This record gives sequence, C-alpha cells and structure tokens, in this order.
Amino acid sequence: KIQQTQSQFCNYSQKQDDEQRDDLKLDLHYLMQHYQIQIVNSKKQYEGKTQRNEKKLKKGKIQAQLKHRLQIYLDTVSFLYYNSIRMQLNLKERENTLSQIGFVIVKSENKVERGEPTNIDLQIILVEYQIQKCLNMNNNILSQKLNNMLQNLQVEGKEINQDYSYEWVVGNDDLINMEKGISIAEFTEQSQNRDQEMEFRILRRLTETQYHNENLYDFHPDILKLNRYGNILPFKHSIVKLKCDEEENQKESYINADYINLINGKEKMMIATQGPVTQTIGHFWRMISQENIQSIVMLCNLKENGKVQCEQYWPRNIGESLLVGNITINFVSQEDLGNNIIKRTLQMQEQNGEEKQIIHLQWCGWPDQGVPNHNDFNIIMELINQILDKVLNDQKVVFHCSAGVGRTGTLISLVNLMIILTTYKSHIGIDNASTIILIKQEIFENPDQFRISVFGVVRRLREQRWGMVHTSEQYQYVYKFIDQAIKYMFQQQQ
Repeated sequence: KIQQTQSQFCNYSQKQDDEQRDDLKLDLHYLMQHYQIQIVNSKKQYEGKTQRNEKKLKKGKIQAQLKHRLQIYLDTVSFLYYNSIRMQLNLKERENTLSQIGFVIVKSENKVERGEPTNIDLQIILVEYQIQKCLNMNNNILSQKLNNMLQNLQVEGKEINQDYSYEWVVGNDDLINMEKGISIAEFTEQSQNRDQEMEFRILRRLTETQYHNENLYDFHPDILKLNRYGNILPFKHSIVKLKCDEEENQKESYINADYINLINGKEKMMIATQGPVTQTIGHFWRMISQENIQSIVMLCNLKENGKVQCEQYWPRNIGESLLVGNITINFVSQEDLGNNIIKRTLQMQEQNGEEKQIIHLQWCGWPDQGVPNHNDFNIIMELINQILDKVLNDQKVVFHCSAGVGRTGTLISLVNLMIILTTYKSHIGIDNASTIILIKQEIFENPDQFRISVFGVVRRLREQRWGMVHTSEQYQYVYKFIDQAIKYMFQQQQ
C-alpha cells in the first residue's frame, strides 16, 4: 500500500501562506538499518526577481522539498516497518497493518489536495503520528509473538524427535560446557579461545556411533542406484517417504532426503537431500509435489573438477519442458543475480492440471568439501534472508549440494543460527545510531539471555541427517560467519 500511494503522494500541489513560508525550517531524522537520513532545509535568497517570480520560485522550491521529504520518509517507514515485523507477523497480519497505513496516507493526500492543512511541516508530522499509531496497534501482537519465539528458541538441549548423543552430553560436565551457549556480547573472544577442531572431532564421535549406524535406512539392492554416495544414507526416523500405490515398493517410495527442524520448534520446515542422480529425478519432483515445495536451494555446479555433482533435473533451455512421470516442468525464466547466483523460475504442472511456481536458486561459488570465501559474507547473508522469508512463513525449502551434507549442512546450520540472532535483534530493537548504545547495554546486562551455541546447533542437525557439516573446515567456518554476523547486526555503527 505504501508503494502504491507513494507516487501519488509525491505529485500533489501544496498551497502555502507567505507568513508561514519564511518559517519553514525542519530538520527531519529518519533512521534506516545502518545509517541516518538527514534532510535539512537550506535557506536561499532570490535577489533581482519580481515579487511574482519570487513567489513562483518559492512555491516550486517548497513543492520540491516536500516531495523529496515525503519520498524519503515513506521509503524509510516502509523499510523499518517491514524489517521490524517480518519475523513476528504472519502474512495476513502484515497485510492488515499495511492497509491501515495505506489508508492514513491516502486520507492525508486528499487533505493536501484540498489545501488543508496549509502547514507542510504539520502535515508531515501528522502523517508520521498516524502511521506510528497504526504500528502501535500491533504492539501486543508483536510483543507476544517475540516472547513466544524467545521461549521456543533451542540454544541447548535435546533434539525434538530423536537424539542419541544428548545422553552423552548431559552425563559429562565438559560436554555440557561445550554445548552451553556463548553470550553474543563475548562471542568473538570466547569462540577464538575454543579448540574448534577438537570440538568437531568430538561431534563426530558423538553423532557417528553404532546407534546412529543402526538408525540409517536399511540397505536394499533395489535402492543401491538411488544413492549418489553409498556412505551417505538418510535416517529411518527423519527420512522423507514418498507416497506410492504399493506401500512395500521400496524403490518407488525411497529418496535420499531427511526432514530438518527449525531451531524455533517448527518441525520439518527444511529438507536436506542429495543432488539427484539420473534414476531419482522423478523421485525428486514427486517429493517437491508431495511436500508442497516452492523454493529449491542448490549449492553446487552440475560438474566440478570434471566430476558430476548433480544431474540436471530441470529443462535445459528457457521455454522448454521436461516430462517426469506425471509431472511436467516448464522452464519459464532465468536471471543472473551476480556473485555466481542464478535464479530460475520453473512451473510444475501435475496430471490433475494443478500448476505451481518453483523458485530455483543456485549458488555456484561454493567449492566441494570447502567453504565460501571470506568476502562472500554478503552473498550468504542475502541468501539466508531469502530462506528466512520462506521458512518463517511456513513455506518449506529444499536444500541440496552433491551429497546433501557438507555445503547443505553448513548453510542449514547458518539458517538456524541466524534465526536466533534475528529473533534477538527483533527483541532488542532496530540497530541504528540512536539505539546502538541501548542495544549494547541490554546485551551486556543480560548475557545469559542472548546466547548462541554453534556446537549445539550442529550436533542436533547431525541427529537429523548423517554427516551434516562434513568437515572441520566447514564447522570452523560456521563460527567465523556467526562472529561476523554478530558484529554486523549488533556492534557496528555506520
């Protein structure tokens, strides 16, 4: 609503009394996420002009000032409002509040067109007041949802469905301390003091036990060719089971994929799977249909270093179609987003005629068995933000690389950890120049309330799919990224 009315708001004409015109002087400060927008009205004198020309010039100047100030204000309100409620309000609540704001803006626009009120500064202040009033109507909803989210965040503790390694953790003081969350106020220092390589070795010992081996999906000759790697299998308790006519038909009901829970308590919101092999392209699309997936995140190239990492499971060219069983995949469009990210829009049509749009994001810059470049922080942060927009609004996302454990496990770990940080950020407030001191004060005064545990998140993730975060280098990268994210979100002032 804001965007729709903004262009109208910027094009109206405003009448101004001469007496009030000379008093027009405002210093408006509107805070965006990492910087301030400051608009100061400058005084200019027009000499050698007739009174008529002077009035005309001043009127044009005032209209230009008003247009610029309103545009900046509405952009800022839209940005701040969206980021402050993105996680807390569902889509319906968000639309209702935006409609309220849009009504206030349209109503104010009509007043201006009628020439009332005549004071531009007063009009802007009234608009700001009415919009803030609309936002405040949702304070109770926001507060309640934030408190619930804080309570549901699982920094330490047992995985929801099944957790073999937790029994070892609670029985050992050293492991309890290892899993205990680190205060974000002290994360840099404490994470650097940890032996992260030793932590990863302990994680492997805890999550690659005989109990975990026995929980792997039973090996069967019929599904041998359905696995890209023979040593990476799904767990029995978290495997995605495909529906088929014959319940006992293992080949048709099997896919190497596991459900992954969000750290805020929402179950099965993510799926980690291998890059499809030729024999499982049909299984992959059946899973997309069955689980009502609208977003796929691909973290590998089709080939890397001469080795096939994943079969192409979408049509080769824009405008072409691919028939997979009873499902038709249409390649609608492709967009290069830069930084080795490709966005594809696919349309899936099922036998019953139902159509669904699928967004396919592929990042080609993450090496197999490796970690992203340190300079790729903004790329991953943007990717995570897009994922959060989906999963926090109850839209499942499928992740895959080649095996579906290394790059996939690392990114899913970051998604869960960023849910924690984003929830903390929403609870504390928007990070800007006027609140930066209060933010730091609340973090330092309540260190136990704002904790984060890389060890705990990765350990629980490994209880849901075998071998997630596959190497020590990837585990250490999670620490580095979160350290950078904390500085970016809570400590820096731009």
